[in-house]
Amino acid sequence: MNKDIIPELLSCPVTKNKLSILSNREGFAFDSDRAFLKDLFLSSEILLIDSSGKYCYAVKGGIFFLMKKYAYHIPTKDFPHIDSSSEDSDIVERYYEEFGWKNVNDTQLEFNDSFVFEDLRKVTINYFEKCHKRLSKYLGKGGKYFLDAASGPIQYKEYLEYSANYEYRVCLDFSPRALMQVKKKLGNKAICIVGDLTNVPIQSNVVDSFVSLHTIYHIPEALQKIAFEELFRVLKFGEVGAVVYSWANPALPNDLISFAEWNKEKLWFRLLFNSIKSDLFVVQRLNAKANMPSLYFFPHSYEWFMAQSWSFKFSIFVWRALSVEVLEQYIPDGILGKFYLRILYLFERLFSQSFSKICQYPIIQMKKD
Repeated sequence: MNKDIIPELLSCPVTKNKLSILSNREGFAFDSDRAFLKDLFLSSEILLIDSSGKYCYAVKGGIFFLMKKYAYHIPTKDFPHIDSSSEDSDIVERYYEEFGWKNVNDTQLEFNDSFVFEDLRKVTINYFEKCHKRLSKYLGKGGKYFLDAASGPIQYKEYLEYSANYEYRVCLDFSPRALMQVKKKLGNKAICIVGDLTNVPIQSNVVDSFVSLHTIYHIPEALQKIAFEELFRVLKFGEVGAVVYSWANPALPNDLISFAEWNKEKLWFRLLFNSIKSDLFVVQRLNAKANMPSLYFFPHSYEWFMAQSWSFKFSIFVWRALSVEVLEQYIPDGILGKFYLRILYLFERLFSQSFSKICQYPIIQMKKD
């Protein structure tokens, strides 16, 4: 771990002050009956303290624990912010720590989250890879710190390319399980932080670019605007970052579903769009999804986003036009399905900004002048 990054990058989630290494650890008296936190602090490699001298944080396994609930208040010898998270946030945190970022069947091949929420049939592989890669052109060109906000375990290889031209990839997530996977993949390039996207423990104007994929719509609806603004706050002047979001009731997939329902009994439609799918993955995925823990999900509409008063300039593009459910239902396996996806990708590329208002998943590029 490069300890020089601590005073330059990190901040206390309670006071917003800079953090530094607690030099006199021997004189630090930890006194708490909270078993997990006691283990965390007593087994940590180093301890951090904010510049006021009031709040202390643990670093364990190379991971910085910088959520309010991990803030040890030295004067009172307690964790006064232990119950600060909302019920919806707790649901999301439990989902990913206990289910989402566990490997499928205890293998290293796929995570439960991608298994239940993605169409991983062979016919979609090339299309999804190109969608993942298209995001790169909306990010910065390089620098020291690339922030991956709610990084998870960086489950797709294309995601690794986003930080190729940066010295460090700062991975923020509230799942230690996911961040341990990140450490294995990136080694010393990774700066791993257990943190909250609505209260990012990073100093203002220090990251050279950021990405946040499929995260903000899992944040409680009233706090989502704060998450967008927090990403903008930590971004350097003159730089850009991108959020992949999901619109509520997007017109394009909804219109396609209505068209399909109207024509589903017609022979031509059944031959072209509802061919028998030989891949058993769809059935397996739906069975797994039926048995998964609950996960909070609240996407706002395009109209909501445009009606907000934002601190940042933004442009909106298409990331993926259709939902997984639509793809699974109407894109058949084999050559015909690949042909449809090539046409879809071409239209997404040619009409990116036009599709961005009506697609399922937009890219919201944010710029700080």
